[in-house]
Amino acid sequence: FMHFLFYRSKLFFLLQAGMGRNHHFDPSAVLRVHQLYALPVLLSGLSALVLSKPETGMIDTCYKNTLTHLMQLHERTPDSAVFFLAGSLPGSALLHLRQLSVFSMICNLGDNILKSLSKDILTQAKASAKSWIQDIRDLTIQYQLPHPLILLEHPLPKVKFKQLCKMKVHEYWHAKLSRDATLP
Repeated sequence: FMHFLFYRSKLFFLLQAGMGRNHHFDPSAVLRVHQLYALPVLLSGLSALVLSKPETGMIDTCYKNTLTHLMQLHERTPDSAVFFLAGSLPGSALLHLRQLSVFSMICNLGDNILKSLSKDILTQAKASAKSWIQDIRDLTIQYQLPHPLILLEHPLPKVKFKQLCKMKVHEYWHAKLSRDATLP
């Protein structure tokens, strides 16, 4: 909850600096400033947490409502239209990219306790157990990335892994939002 308050305060501080509705500022510039200064506040520290579906849903809702407000769209504008017009992924997808980035760092640690604990959890923990590394496993399945055990054993270079993740996440969400946009 505190993340949302800090996020909104950071955003409205920027809007008061001349990017409000009545200042006729370029909407693409407002979205860019939001992406650079306010969005990192919203996602700060969340990539290392195990979040439930309702918590992730709150992030998505907050992010979509903010984009809707910044672009001066009707509040009932469909999600797919908001994200396509903003040229942005949903909040959960942005969070997923950050989580996968943290996982990439763990993969490239060499001999480290985090790496060995990750392997142990992936091989020995029950599927019903909740852990961050199991969330990463679910993300790799969702986005059709290599299994975390493979990545832990044979880590990809940071830049290559980041490009792969970005491509797969964009493909997934483009297809999903396109399907949602064509549904009656």
